Amino acid sequence: MDHIVDSIEDLMKRISINNYDVGSSHWVDVTYINNPHSFYVRPTVFRVYMSILNSYVERILPDELCLGSTIVYKSKLLQTYARGRIMFIQTEDGETSCDMYAPDYGCFEKSVPWKRLRRTCQPVDVPPLAIHCQLADCKPHAETWSRKVIECMKFFVGKERAKMVIRGKTPDSLIVELINSCPEDIATMLALSGHSTLGYTNNVINRFSVAVPEKHYFTFKEFDVGETLIVRVQAGDSLKNFYVAEVHNYKAYLNERDNFTYFSKKQKELQPEEVKEGMPVGVLMMANSKYERAYVKEITVPEEKAIVQLVDWGKIVEVPFMRLKAMSEKFFHRPALAIYCSAEESQTWDNGLHKFLYPGYEFKITIREAGDKLDTPYVVNIAPRVST
Repeated sequence: MDHIVDSIEDLMKRISINNYDVGSSHWVDVTYINNPHSFYVRPTVFRVYMSILNSYVERILPDELCLGSTIVYKSKLLQTYARGRIMFIQTEDGETSCDMYAPDYGCFEKSVPWKRLRRTCQPVDVPPLAIHCQLADCKPHAETWSRKVIECMKFFVGKERAKMVIRGKTPDSLIVELINSCPEDIATMLALSGHSTLGYTNNVINRFSVAVPEKHYFTFKEFDVGETLIVRVQAGDSLKNFYVAEVHNYKAYLNERDNFTYFSKKQKELQPEEVKEGMPVGVLMMANSKYERAYVKEITVPEEKAIVQLVDWGKIVEVPFMRLKAMSEKFFHRPALAIYCSAEESQTWDNGLHKFLYPGYEFKITIREAGDKLDTPYVVNIAPRVST
């Protein structure tokens, strides 16, 4: 297991230092092609890590499946075992299957039977290795790409490695020139074969467009009145004011926290003048040496201390500026875990309020009145997880 951990740490270092600057070139494997304006590549330097990321130990039972978790599955589409994220779970006629997304290939596969799902060996939640790309100087004859054009691109790309030259960027992809053993680059080959024209469209590359700002705010799941959730206590001192998390989402959070901590340690330290009320931050928690997602509620001592709220726990704590780090855009995609709740004190049952409010205690809630983020609590009914 030690060699796996060492290899994963080395992989994390390689991921963190690669910024894919415009003008740079990289050797890549083309992992999946949707069309010339939507395909995925993976740097060849990651080849040596694939056997570790795709290694597995045993089959997962249907009742162990967790939405959003990362496992290994046998892909018919890719003809190999691949690391995958569970996007949807369904059971019909007693048979359970999952929709899977392969983050190291960029492809989505529906209705994968549970018998093809395996538990992963590697314990670290590694970011996706596949990069979304589109060909520069490649314009379709019509509004959409035909099946014939897509198959032609697959033929020119083949199974060999390619040199990717970055020509530009959009908010969700790299604009690239793709070069392999063909006489010309892939975009030119498509044009010479009559499947496209050389040139660009507005959604591909525009040197004078204004950059879209990064997403630098937390999102929160919304729940409907009448909805019942299985939750665990995150924080709170009374039934009038407590925080919970959905049990299945908490497991996914644990997988990502180590990853968030790893990248937070590499983030620059915030200067005192940069800390503003309302800004999202990573906070180092001394109890476990992990970084948690939070936002600044109030600056209590100018240039020294601030009160922050942990969005995955609900806790409000005062911390020195030296324990705050800037947050990367990629860590805003997962909604805040903490759900702010309020219930009547009379709803406690025989196991007692002191146990009910112990972090980690699991039970059921039913939404009676809608809440709003961490500002207004959801009014809920509470009940034991297993009724007697």
